[in-house]
Amino acid sequence: MASEKVTIEQAVQKLSEANNNSNARLNALETKLDEIHLNIMEQNKNMNMNVPNEIMNVQEKMINQIETIQKRTKELQDTTTSKLEEKQQQWEQLTENIRDMRTEMKKICEALEKKASKKNDHNQLMEQNVSTPHTQLNSSTINESFDNDQSDHHNITERRHHADIITQQTSPMGYTPQTTHTIVIPPSAALPTFNGNLSENPRQFLIRVKEYAETINHWNDQALLNGISQFLRETALEWYCQLRTSNRRPQTWTEFIGIFLNQFNSPMRRARQEQQWKNCKQEENETINEFIVRLRALWQEQKPNENEDDLIRHLMCKMRNNILTMIGISRCGSLDEIIIEAQKIEEILYQRNKQVYRNSNQDRIQNNTSTYNNEEPYEIQAASAYQKNRQMKTYATGNYTNKYYGNDHQSSQWGNYSSYPTTNRRDTYSTYETKCYACGKKGHNRNNCPQQYNTYSQQQPGYYPKNDNGAQDGRDHGAPN
Repeated sequence: MASEKVTIEQAVQKLSEANNNSNARLNALETKLDEIHLNIMEQNKNMNMNVPNEIMNVQEKMINQIETIQKRTKELQDTTTSKLEEKQQQWEQLTENIRDMRTEMKKICEALEKKASKKNDHNQLMEQNVSTPHTQLNSSTINESFDNDQSDHHNITERRHHADIITQQTSPMGYTPQTTHTIVIPPSAALPTFNGNLSENPRQFLIRVKEYAETINHWNDQALLNGISQFLRETALEWYCQLRTSNRRPQTWTEFIGIFLNQFNSPMRRARQEQQWKNCKQEENETINEFIVRLRALWQEQKPNENEDDLIRHLMCKMRNNILTMIGISRCGSLDEIIIEAQKIEEILYQRNKQVYRNSNQDRIQNNTSTYNNEEPYEIQAASAYQKNRQMKTYATGNYTNKYYGNDHQSSQWGNYSSYPTTNRRDTYSTYETKCYACGKKGHNRNNCPQQYNTYSQQQPGYYPKNDNGAQDGRDHGAPN
């Protein structure tokens, strides 16, 4: 550090200059501090003036709000107390009315019991009067009992009318009786369930469970999704539990339907339905209404993207030939029109086959009558011998039963058999030489053939379609082509 040599006067002069500079700076700082102090004091004064005013305003607002709340609570208390008093009065009146009704009901029950006892006495008197010839006494007792019944009935009606008047007078003003609501509690067997087997239809289960939830439980889609496990069993329930534990449960009902169908509409089931669709044709004993239900179920599974025109085309291809050839409507018609026309054709076929059956039955009866009139005399003798043979068998059976049950079951055929001559008994053994022309068996003739009325039903079974009323009449074997 270089030192500079100055004189004393110069040093004093420099020190005085430095002192003057520092004094000037101090004065400037003092003036600034005074200004800052003044500003702070003014701000404090302003704050002290504004804060009390704001506090007072807030206090006034709070006081007003508290007063309004107190008024409202007081009003609510008054209204609730008045309502409670009214309800208490109504309750007391209702209890009194119920007591009066109970007393009236007891009186009515006693009157009904008396009436029932009088009716029983009246019935006993009627039975006694039927067995005894004293008509005058019976008529007098009947008239007395009838008059008593009428008086009892009149008293009961007066009591009921009196009870109704009391209830109307004592009931509070504006009181309306509660309406009764019917609650349907289905049996446990009606609950739709799904096990996950191949024989079950998942689409049908989804429709059933949705209708059940809407009608019985009044659930929406979200509630049904949350409670779907109640309707699942065995494999389906295990599948749903796995979804729940792995946090892959669907969040909407539509999403659940997609996952459910993908899981349980297996390839084996789809292949079986495809084979059923290929082999789906109207059976001989199947009406058009039954067939359209079966066809539509398979069509919805196999052809989900087709419309009604395509269904009509499939129906025409798979319909019975005898209905298809007689149908009088074009394929451009609607499905309902085609079904109505097919029903009319089924009715025509039913009437036609019914008439054919009647005509053939009449022809058969005429043929049997003419054949019976042209029979030879020896066949008639064989018929009488056959009857005698049956009587001998009846006697043998009756004699066997008499060993165990006594003579009460003795056959009435014994007297007839004992009156036969000896020559006729010998002729009975010749009945096995006769031969029936209807069935070809020996031992009886055509008139006594047990199969003569079953021959026609075995040769020509009736084929009748169902009519509009659902009558089937022998349609079990199918309609003719």
